[in-house]
Amino acid sequence: MNKEIPWVEKYRPKGLDELIVDSGTFNKVKKMIDDKEMPNIIITGIPGTGKTSTILCIARNLLKKHFRQGVLELNASDDRGIKASDSIITFCKKRFEINHTEKKYADHKIVLLDEADNMTNKAQQMINNLMEKYNRTTRFAFTCNNSSQIIEAIQSRCIILRYKRLSTDQVYKRLEKICELESLTYDKDGLDSLVTTADGDMRQAINNLQLTYAGYETITTDNVFKICEKPHPLTIRNIFIACHKKDLKTALQHLYQLRDNGYSCSDIAMSMLNVLKNSKFIDLSLDVKIHYYEQIGKTAFRISSGLNSMIQLSGCLASLSQ
Repeated sequence: MNKEIPWVEKYRPKGLDELIVDSGTFNKVKKMIDDKEMPNIIITGIPGTGKTSTILCIARNLLKKHFRQGVLELNASDDRGIKASDSIITFCKKRFEINHTEKKYADHKIVLLDEADNMTNKAQQMINNLMEKYNRTTRFAFTCNNSSQIIEAIQSRCIILRYKRLSTDQVYKRLEKICELESLTYDKDGLDSLVTTADGDMRQAINNLQLTYAGYETITTDNVFKICEKPHPLTIRNIFIACHKKDLKTALQHLYQLRDNGYSCSDIAMSMLNVLKNSKFIDLSLDVKIHYYEQIGKTAFRISSGLNSMIQLSGCLASLSQ
């Protein structure tokens, strides 16, 4: 194994069948590849759902041996996109050396702008002008967390794909496959812990897997939480069990233990939500889970608004224990 290669890059999807997307998105991507042409595109969603991987997969399949020559990848959040326009202009002007009689390749270049929602409106307007000027030779792809931050002029030129948070099963299966390919020693609880801490972010899950292996070689729950520095799910589980038994005193003892171990109230609240979503850690009825979700969600919002965190968490546990 080459320890120098980040696994998030080593196992980035290269073929269409490796992408984790819904059937509608799969069919749209497949049609682009079959037609040998990509429209301008915006992919929006939370981090780690495969937005950039999708664009790169399309580009590799459209351009094949011309991939390096025909793709410009930029992080649009650098300098809020102001300097990106210079690189794009140079790239768009560059002659694309491809035999247009070869029907197996796309005849346009691709500009990929990651984190495009961080660009200033002025920078976006400049990009929009370039999209119009070079529309016959260059296609533009944007990834973002919030498509409403992309100006309407650009949105109107693009198809928009919206990616949902990855399910726990989708993340687990990809981690399990990587473990098998790397011949890692792991247990099911260790992978469950990686899935829980990642909260649907495949990039974070794979990075934490590699870090855990680099630090401890064996993928177990204890080793994962030494790396991730998040509240242990078994402690969170014990809080839920105590609340379910209406044992508020024990629940608060576990809460103060987490606080004394240095975990922020925000981390504790988010870990409670993540553990609650993962049925492998906690077995509660649907009605109880819904009630817990509502109370913890309200508490997490109050904490993010700056209210006294421990009072809010203690009050939350009191509500869960009723």
